[in-house]
Amino acid sequence: MRRSVGLIILGLLAISSQLHAQAWGVSYFPYVTSKSSEFPVFAFRFLYSKPSAWDKPYVAAGDLRADVGVGVRGGWLAGVRFRAPGLWNGWRVRAELSAARSPRQHYFGLGNATVVNDQI
Repeated sequence: MRRSVGLIILGLLAISSQLHAQAWGVSYFPYVTSKSSEFPVFAFRFLYSKPSAWDKPYVAAGDLRADVGVGVRGGWLAGVRFRAPGLWNGWRVRAELSAARSPRQHYFGLGNATVVNDQI
């Protein structure tokens, strides 16, 4: 799976020489987020993006984003997203691949040691 993601990213970057000629910028930062069954989740984001012109209806003409995170109760998340609403005239491209593991949901009913009685 990692090889497939790498090939997809390389393919997207090699599609056009335009991508390399434009002014792209890199930013990376940690952040704290939450999931439905876990708080806090400590995450890190890497963003490679090209700002759009001031009169366009989108903030970035194109961006490639990667996120990874780990929670305190055993959950994790990872994802890669590519968006290109302004790189090619007449085309808006978006691709996303993500995976996550959530810990047990907050359920206050029957526990793990409950015996199932089929006669009830």
